Order: sequence, then C-alpha cells, then structure tokens
Amino acid sequence: MVSRLYFVIIANELLRHRMVEFGSDMASLLIDDQLWSALYPDRSNWSKSSLAVAAKLMYLAHLRKEYSLEAECSIIFDGPSITEATFDKWWTIIPLELDETLEDVASDLDAAVLDVIAKTGIYAIDQWVDSLRRSPKN
Repeated sequence: MVSRLYFVIIANELLRHRMVEFGSDMASLLIDDQLWSALYPDRSNWSKSSLAVAAKLMYLAHLRKEYSLEAECSIIFDGPSITEATFDKWWTIIPLELDETLEDVASDLDAAVLDVIAKTGIYAIDQWVDSLRRSPKN
C-alpha cells in the first residue's frame, strides 16, 4: 500500500527577520508557510524522518533551480552544496499524516450531532450543514 506524508515548512524567526529588508514578493514566498507531500510505500526503507530529510533537500533544490538569481536567495545559499543544515538554519519542517477528511467526518455524523451545529452566517457552510441534515442517512 502507498501512503502520503505531508510536510508543513515554516520559516524561522531568523529568516523572517532577514527578509524584512527586502519586502518583496520573493521574500514573502520564502517566509510563507508551505505544504508539500510525498508518496511512499508502507513497506520500504523510507522512514518518516528520512522522508522529511528528502523534503528539506528537494525544497532547497527547488529554490536554487527556480530562484537562484534572486537577491533573497543569496542569503540562504552561502555555499555550493545543498544540505540539511542549510534548511535547518532557515526553516522548520513538521511531518503530518492525514487523520481525517471533512468529507469522511461529515458523512459519518448522525442527526443528533448535526442538529446542534449552530448557524455560522456563512451561506455556503450553512447550506452544506443543512444538506447533511437532509441526507438519506439522517
């Protein structure tokens, strides 16, 4: 079986501080949270921690390939090698597995629970919850 592991990539305070001087779209791209993912076979030599290292290296490789001429990237790449240490200097990575989807949870709720969901005032959400209440299961 194949699973998907997600990675939230978060800029650390050092990078955020250094990018303030630029105030550019590129600086924003470097400090905005990123969500990446990887497929992996459940029975393989790949552990979740090794997948996280691979994500770190591929993230840096992507930045170098796409944005190497940007001044903001010259701060990040202080040498010719792409290393895990370089990533760890500027970002944190959080591996996450998907626990639930909204669709799966919503389809499993019974009328007693759906009836106590308060109106939000957001038309699309209120209509969605109403449709769940009217579904054949309920």
